[in-house]
Amino acid sequence: MQDVDYLIEEFKSAFYSCRYNDLCSIYTQLREAGKNDSKLKRLLDFAEYRRFKSEEEFLEVCLNYLDSSEWSVVSDSNGIKVESRGGGNEFYTRCTVNINSSLFKVISVLSEPDLVTTWVDVLKQVDVYHSPTMTRKLVKYLFWFPWPVSDRHCVMEFNALPLVQRRALIVTMKSPTSENYLNFKIPALRDGETRMWVRVGCLYAEYVDENRTKVVFMINSDMNIAILPLVLINFGAKHIMYYVMDKLRNKIENFDGSVYEERVRAKPEYYDFLQKTISESI
Repeated sequence: MQDVDYLIEEFKSAFYSCRYNDLCSIYTQLREAGKNDSKLKRLLDFAEYRRFKSEEEFLEVCLNYLDSSEWSVVSDSNGIKVESRGGGNEFYTRCTVNINSSLFKVISVLSEPDLVTTWVDVLKQVDVYHSPTMTRKLVKYLFWFPWPVSDRHCVMEFNALPLVQRRALIVTMKSPTSENYLNFKIPALRDGETRMWVRVGCLYAEYVDENRTKVVFMINSDMNIAILPLVLINFGAKHIMYYVMDKLRNKIENFDGSVYEERVRAKPEYYDFLQKTISESI
């Protein structure tokens, strides 16, 4: 039992210091040890273990959608391919673009949630609720919608992690399914605020060479708009993807001298960690 207590403490340490490879190794040891040990299973019922287990399961879901061939091309122009699959509440969009910039610059732009308003035009406000680790965030977004639809609020969990075998990094995203996020009580919406949800989403960035990165954005969302048919909502969602990715590409390819470069200098701890993670991943 002493060895298990040690592993649990090491697991928590790796979790909060974002040592992903160590986390995977310790998680496997604990999971295997607990398979036939009911007492150990109870010991593994702690927030960090539950969170990591759910993150790994959700990562697999995201990768399955990213790798699937069951997509239909909506448009393919200006180096940006937009695809869709399914319908109704199971409508997904996937957008792929090759960006003439390094993987570090791509992830740097994606790492600053308060600046997303500069490349997502319909985003009015961003509030970072909680950042328990360098790679995890809980964020609330306020999206503008045209009349007669009211603006929508969306809370999302983000988790960034390396995919060494793919020479890539991925940021998974989804709306929380409980009222707590790693012991943080998620604030309830105020009266008059309308919620939307992201069921499944991710931003995937894959190293091509020192100056090129493949970026894929995949999402399934519920905008919670009862007054419009889903087919119309889904039609708008798949076409707006092109403009979002075009603006993102522009921000990344104009990184030098931008506010993003200033953020890199202002946050050496995080961006040194990011550079180290990328170096170990590619």
